[in-house]
Amino acid sequence: MAALVLLVFWLLVSIAFVRGVPALVTLFFCAIPFGSLAAVPPALTAGLTFTPLPIVAALLSLRILMAPGQTGFLLHLMLRPRSQAFLFLFLLVCILTTLIMPRLFAGEILVVPVRAIEGPLAPLYPSTQNVSQLAYLTISIVTALTVSVGLRDARSRSLLPRAILMGCLVTIGTGILDFANSFVPLDALLDAFRTATYALLVDAEVLGARRVVGLMPEASAFGSTCVVLLALLFFARRAFSPGDPLRVLALPACAILAVFAVLSSSSAAYAGLGIFMGAVGLEWLWRLVRFDPGTMDHLTVEAIVALLAVVVVVALVLFQPALIDRIGFVLDDILVSKTTSSSFEERSMWTRTAWEALGSSWGLGIGVGSARASNFWVALASNTGYLGAFLFAAFVICCYLRRRPLGDKQGAALLTSGRWALLPTFLIGILIGTSPDFGPITAMTLGMMLAVGRPRTEPYMSSLGTHSLSYNQVDRGGISPA
Repeated sequence: MAALVLLVFWLLVSIAFVRGVPALVTLFFCAIPFGSLAAVPPALTAGLTFTPLPIVAALLSLRILMAPGQTGFLLHLMLRPRSQAFLFLFLLVCILTTLIMPRLFAGEILVVPVRAIEGPLAPLYPSTQNVSQLAYLTISIVTALTVSVGLRDARSRSLLPRAILMGCLVTIGTGILDFANSFVPLDALLDAFRTATYALLVDAEVLGARRVVGLMPEASAFGSTCVVLLALLFFARRAFSPGDPLRVLALPACAILAVFAVLSSSSAAYAGLGIFMGAVGLEWLWRLVRFDPGTMDHLTVEAIVALLAVVVVVALVLFQPALIDRIGFVLDDILVSKTTSSSFEERSMWTRTAWEALGSSWGLGIGVGSARASNFWVALASNTGYLGAFLFAAFVICCYLRRRPLGDKQGAALLTSGRWALLPTFLIGILIGTSPDFGPITAMTLGMMLAVGRPRTEPYMSSLGTHSLSYNQVDRGGISPA
């Protein structure tokens, strides 16, 4: 069965690669929930696990660079003072710290190794995890860079809303299969997708209820994936074409993803849901203040849905108080009591040790993959140094500062969706991020924001006629007028 799964995966990859960027983008989002599948037999990779998502991301980057002029244009952006230059410099810092620091500080700094699920500290030494984690991070960086040039035209990015929806539907499907496994024996089918060499926690329970993990390594990974996709789809749904029949599936898919995030019983997913709801509220206020006519109709519908949700909650409080008590007990066990658990203490030790390693390296970092933390930003700083953390933060800020494209409603909707959808993503990273790899999903989102947005330094088009330089001519690689 596992061999058949791999055969189908590589067949889909081959077809998508031949069909081009649109097919690969769709396959990219559909590959997200298969985090426990080794897309390449571990026997061929010295025991390292390469999941489908980074493989599809790498092939997507390659396909984009194969288009005429794309490689040269990307080099032009990376070597000039533009947003892409920060990420390119970040990649160089990651490579240098990984090659030098584990050898420079070998045996002098105590770390929690990436492969150590539990156990004592260990001295810093070069390991295969430096290679694998740097490879994953490089794929994420290259994905962001290539997407920023590959999705510049409206035709290429018009498929993004549908691709995001397809990824959400596939994720829901994996959640349904895992949930059904509690009632119908589906272990033989699910085990064919659980071939990764790292630890898989697929049978964990909370208060006697089995946690839903989908086809991810553990419940927290599945719950976090649901929240990230929920935020991305919710804020990107306005980018659907008005006549697209699939747009009606967006809100139901969001609701089901929220349910599966709850069923994962993950404290990080619950916190992510809280941040998502806060982001929704802030986005409503922002749209009211700006009074954007293009989104006011959506705002009315969303307000009605929110009001109905409040009515349902009030009805539960009034007529089912025992259910509310049960929910409160579960939340107390998952969130409040979490701070006294051995898992919380262990993860806090990871983060504390990573901070100490950063100080012991004089702020230079100890190399990508040298140590784990339980906070993305701490892992980023400890692995790549203060310089690496600064460069990545500068890149993210540049993405957020992009201006809405002129006369492109879909592009404006995608830029707005990226801004708001990344908030839960970064919050979850603060809670459970173990490595400096920000992941292909975040890379796709950041690259999309660069592709559709305009630089802050670009003036609005003047009324001097067709000889005025526009954003499409200068920043998107067009030919300047003579």
